[in-house]
This record gives sequence, structure tokens and C-alpha cells, in this order.
Amino acid sequence: MTLAEEQLLVDCANLTLIFMGIGLLAGMVLRRRPDLVAPAAPGRVSVSEFGLAELTIAVGLMFFFYLVVRHPGPLRAMSNSVFLGLGLSSYFISRRCDLVTLFGLAPVDWRRLGWQAAVSLVGITVVTMGLHQGWMNWLTNLVGRPELQDKVKELLQTKDWAGRAGFFFSACVLAPVSEEMVFRGFLYPALKRFSRPMVAATAVAGAFAVIHLSLGALLPLFVMALLLTLVYEWSGSLWVPILVHAGFNLTNIILTLCS
Repeated sequence: MTLAEEQLLVDCANLTLIFMGIGLLAGMVLRRRPDLVAPAAPGRVSVSEFGLAELTIAVGLMFFFYLVVRHPGPLRAMSNSVFLGLGLSSYFISRRCDLVTLFGLAPVDWRRLGWQAAVSLVGITVVTMGLHQGWMNWLTNLVGRPELQDKVKELLQTKDWAGRAGFFFSACVLAPVSEEMVFRGFLYPALKRFSRPMVAATAVAGAFAVIHLSLGALLPLFVMALLLTLVYEWSGSLWVPILVHAGFNLTNIILTLCS
């Protein structure tokens, strides 16, 4: 990654933190509640289990993601969403929370969930792929052709079937489940409780985009994350963004291998 690419990613991380901070402060001031307890938030994503302790953890995570962007070498392995998801789950288990309900994973009508996921996947894929080409052309004129994502390089360099099977499992099962639990299952409702849904969704989308450390995928990932949050609010179940995320990753893997 060139110096110009690194600086753009850092600038985007700065903007994400600034926007989140302004949104949280504005939300708290506008409510004029000294106890900082928000009224029922709009949408289907519940925030009832999220208080000041969870907000503190959420803000800490956002700053940690920022440090990963600034110092990707020593901190990138620690930012793996699988480990973050396990850590958050351990925290809520220690509080004896119902994780299934908390993370929006309660049993659902799978037929309804299936069509919601299918419609969302088609829409998100069309929008993000349409953005990608224009974004790459703009970046090429600005800082030169961005490098491929590390994961894409890894996929192209993996030739044996066992290695590719492991890559498919990681990209289409582990990553969608863990990333959705961290970003939409925890960060979004924790920030939404103390700001506004759009502020929380934008901050989480910014963090989701920059933490992938790929300038070429920055705008598509940001828009994808925003749309996944809207899908979560629309469906009321985290299963829908998980399935859409998995389908999106699978689609990109197939297109990469076929190109």
C-alpha cells in the first residue's frame, strides 16, 4: 500500500471517529436526560440491553479499530472479528444475557427470512459492484491503481483444493457470522442507544470499511455496511445480514476465480 493510500485510509478513520463523537454528544444533549437512558429507539433492532457499560466498550472498540488502521502490522491479527466476537460473547455470558435474543438471532420464519435475504443480496450486490468500478477509476486518477485486498491475493495464490475450501469456509461462514455479531449485533445498537440510528449506522459503516485496510474496497464496503444495517432494521433479525454477507462474499469469490 502506498503512502497516499495509507493517508486516505487514516483520514477516513479520523472522519469516522469525529462523526461518531459529534453524533453521540448531540444525541445526549438533545435528549436532556442526566441519566443518559434513551427512549425507545425507532426500528426493529432492540437497544434495551445496551447501557453505559456497552457504550464504553463500543467506543473502545472504535478507537481500537482506529489504531489498527494507524498501525496495521502489530495490531491486525488482534483485530480479527472472530476473536472480537468471542470476546464480546464472553462478556455478555458473564452478565447472563440471552445471546440469541441480544444479537437478533432468535428463531424466525425461514421462508420469510429467505426471500428477505435474497432480495437484499441482489440489491446490495448490484449497488456495490456498480460503485466499485467508478470508485476504482477515481482512485486511479488520484493516487494510482490501488492494490488488491490481502484476502483477494490470498485466494489467487491458493491453488490446492484444501486451501481453497478453508478459504471458502472462512469467508462465507466465519467472517459473516463474526463480523455481523461485532458490527451490527453489538456496535450498532450500542451506539444507536445514545445517538440516532443514522449516526450509529454511518459510524459503524465507516469502521467496517476502514478496518478491512483496502482503499480499493473502501467505498463499496462502506455502502455495503450501511445497507446491511438497513436490512437488519427492516428484517429485525441478524440472520438476514449474515446470509446476505455470506452470499456477497461467495459471489465475489466466484467472480474473482472466474476472471
